[in-house]
Amino acid sequence: MKATEANVAFEEYNQYNVFVTVSHISHERLIEALELLIEELPSELSFYVPESHHKRIIGHGGKNIQRIMKKYGVYVKFLNSSDVQELYGLSIRKPVCLLNNVIVRTPSKNSQSLLLMKTAVLEASEEEVIIINVL
Repeated sequence: MKATEANVAFEEYNQYNVFVTVSHISHERLIEALELLIEELPSELSFYVPESHHKRIIGHGGKNIQRIMKKYGVYVKFLNSSDVQELYGLSIRKPVCLLNNVIVRTPSKNSQSLLLMKTAVLEASEEEVIIINVL
């Protein structure tokens, strides 16, 4: 790790986990390296938005969502019904309408932006609900 000159090694453990080894001669630099590494681990928030609102929130060519993602420094993924079924391991017969279908990710050091992004996405969704109710 360049910032602390610590040695960091990743070793695959299984499909979901890895071993991380961090080493340094200096105890203080080792702690600093661990803190920096932890700040880079992903933080995630998921929630539900009706699939019918996804297209409007994303915008033409992804412009709306790109602007919001850049503003908050997060990554957003919208899942359709089949993605949700696959993610949760559900059969096609089970209802998936209220399962979380929006995933927001960012490094832990930016985790305060997760709720801000959720609010922005939900506000964009409510705008469409208002338009639908007006029509």
